[in-house]
Amino acid sequence: MDYRIEYIAKLFEKISKKRFENYVVSRLWHKLSDNEIEFVPQQYVKRNETKYALTDLYLPQIGLHIEINEPAHNANEERILADTIRNQEITKKTKHNLWIIDFSIIDPNNKSKLILKSIEEINDDIDELVMFIKSEIARKRQDNTFRPWAHQNDFNPDYHIQKGYLDADENPSFRTIEDICKLFSAKEPKRGFLRKGGVHNPSNKEHFIWWPSEENKLWNNRITEDSSIIYEKHNEPEICLTHIKGVIKENGTRVVFYKNTDILGFKFYRFKGIFVIDHDQSNIENGIVWKRIEKYIKL
Repeated sequence: MDYRIEYIAKLFEKISKKRFENYVVSRLWHKLSDNEIEFVPQQYVKRNETKYALTDLYLPQIGLHIEINEPAHNANEERILADTIRNQEITKKTKHNLWIIDFSIIDPNNKSKLILKSIEEINDDIDELVMFIKSEIARKRQDNTFRPWAHQNDFNPDYHIQKGYLDADENPSFRTIEDICKLFSAKEPKRGFLRKGGVHNPSNKEHFIWWPSEENKLWNNRITEDSSIIYEKHNEPEICLTHIKGVIKENGTRVVFYKNTDILGFKFYRFKGIFVIDHDQSNIENGIVWKRIEKYIKL
């Protein structure tokens, strides 16, 4: 089955209980009627050192975040101010556009009262957003800078080899370890329960190609929301300590393809960049802490 059908079906399934969000996203998808436009729900955005946001919908091809505000968002001045600060931080941090669809407005004659919008008003707001998205997509297509969503080559290692590089910001993803090894002409490890967790890069001996998984029964691996830090820790303390000592002694560099399940349930090995050991943070409590030093690698 076409990946896009599965993806969109799961997206609508996930937001089915959020009735206002479901209405807007569904109408938006069908009004655009363009299978090359990518919809990303719950996009992570780091606001500052301690806070982050999850925007309702993100269109990565045009750098557009969409927030769908149910009536509660305008319930009081404190909530409105908090949303305003949050949205300003999102646009400042990402340099992206942010578009808000409000289901209510404050009564100009009574600021403690909300006026709910009619379906005609909501539809007009969505139609205005549709026109903006279409114009941005048309401009990129005319400039030959538009990259269609879920192109048949997206998961094909030959396509990326021909392109000559991987960039984590483009979120290159692969279905199998064999596909990852093919990118670097590396020897595929044998299959089985104790299959190796990585291989050396034959063209750069300093690089170890690594595919950690969140769902490993022996290892407690996790990655930060912004994909800049990876924690690698064995569940057995003695093995964990031995592993830490051995890896720190090697002091290597890892090319990471992190396997996890996304918010819609899809599993891929996603290129996250090049990582090195953070010696100050690595210990028996944290395990080995890997910090990203580069998002790009030449193939």
